Amino acid sequence: MLMLRRLIEGLSWQELGDVVQAGPVANASVTRWRQTEGRLQLIDYNRTDHL
Repeated sequence: MLMLRRLIEGLSWQELGDVVQAGPVANASVTRWRQTEGRLQLIDYNRTDHL
């Protein structure tokens, strides 16, 4: 998921490191993007409220 975020959002290695430091990606979590004006925009990351 982290590499997918880096590719889709164009995150730098430092920005990706900041995401990693915020905590691990939970097992069975949901991450969603929405297409807006031809670009994907992150709308949910690491959600677990469905569990």
